[in-house]
Amino acid sequence: MNVNYVFIGCCNPEDLTDFPLVNYYGNILTIYEKSDVLGQSCLNMRKRSGNNVSRFKEMRINTGLKHGFLFKALDVWIKPSINWANQKLK
Repeated sequence: MNVNYVFIGCCNPEDLTDFPLVNYYGNILTIYEKSDVLGQSCLNMRKRSGNNVSRFKEMRINTGLKHGFLFKALDVWIKPSINWANQKLK
C-alpha cells in the first residue's frame, strides 16, 4: 500500500485491548517523546498488523516536554513527518 501515515504521541499499551479491531496499513512513521506518559511506542500495534504494514519506522525523541511536545511545532518531529510524507525518510 502506498499511503504514508505519521502517528505522533498517540499510542499506548491499552490500544491492543481497547481497540481490538484496529490494524495499521501502508507506510507508518511513529514519533513519541521519551518523557511522555500518554503517547508511547506503537510497536505492539505494528506487530499485530503483520503484513498489512509495508514500511514501519519509529522515532523516540527527547525534548523533556512530555506530551506538551505536540503543542510546539518542533523541527525534531516536523521535519521527519514532512520527509516521510514525501517518501524521503528511510
